[in-house]
Amino acid sequence: MGIFNIFKNKLKKDDKHNDLKEENTNTSNETRINVTTSFVPDSRKTEYDNKLIFLKHYGSELDWYELRKQSNWKFLDSNYGYHYKFESEIRPYLNLYFEVTDEIEVLWRKLIHNGNYHSRLASKTEEKCAEAVELYAQMRKIDKKFHMEPLHGGKFFVHYILLYQRRGDYEKAISLCKDLLNLDIHEIKRIPKLAKLAQRDLTEEEIILLKKEEERNNNGFI
Repeated sequence: MGIFNIFKNKLKKDDKHNDLKEENTNTSNETRINVTTSFVPDSRKTEYDNKLIFLKHYGSELDWYELRKQSNWKFLDSNYGYHYKFESEIRPYLNLYFEVTDEIEVLWRKLIHNGNYHSRLASKTEEKCAEAVELYAQMRKIDKKFHMEPLHGGKFFVHYILLYQRRGDYEKAISLCKDLLNLDIHEIKRIPKLAKLAQRDLTEEEIILLKKEEERNNNGFI
């Protein structure tokens, strides 16, 4: 009887362990499903653009393909072969871009807390910002090749300009604003303040750039 009771108790423990394991697995799956299914695609955008948003905020590439199979989504352009070719070219840069920009956000928070814009931390942040700009430039070339809209929302562009501004490198900050304009990043509006901090008047070139930017904004561009 003793051996039987020991065996019976072991079976109960095993069953309880398996029930808990199954419960945890189910809870994990339910959480994952809730997160991924909260995504609502924008039918005005291409499949690729929707996928970028999904990967950034909702789930993994595997989640996307599973949800994509289960859903009857309609996108602006259903030519997936074309987008697959585009993605195969841009993906290596995009993955690294997200990795570097995430690192910049961590560095920037530390830098704000540190407050020393001449420190090694500041130099590291500057280095990573330069790397991210180069990656973005490579992606813009691919965007233009495939007639795609650029990826928006890179906060690090502003961090990069502010780093120079707070360091007192006003001319570098102005040059950066002009360089970013070539990548369709519009931070030209910062130039008047930066020129004032540099204790100089706006150049003729800068006045023309600011007028063009004003016209662009009046035509409804952000």
